[in-house]
Amino acid sequence: MANLRICDGQREHVVPASLALVEEIFASEASIADGTEIGLADDVRWLVAVAVCTPGDVEAFLLSGELGAAGSVSGRVSRQVALQHFRDFLLESDV
Repeated sequence: MANLRICDGQREHVVPASLALVEEIFASEASIADGTEIGLADDVRWLVAVAVCTPGDVEAFLLSGELGAAGSVSGRVSRQVALQHFRDFLLESDV
């Protein structure tokens, strides 16, 4: 089972990853502090998103990862695109 690591610069939490948790974290109404790192890791593949805040808004993430057969991803993406990559990763990992 994959683990989800959330680090906001002050605290770090590592918890079992689930689709419900990922959807809650990336929900449009969820507040995510600038620089918060959200990552999934296992033995072979990894995926990390870092929140990039603008005043009053968090809609961008720096995303990087190795997605197995799907290749790799890197660059600035929207909240929805980051969520979709995390969903895909979890579905491929049978979480």
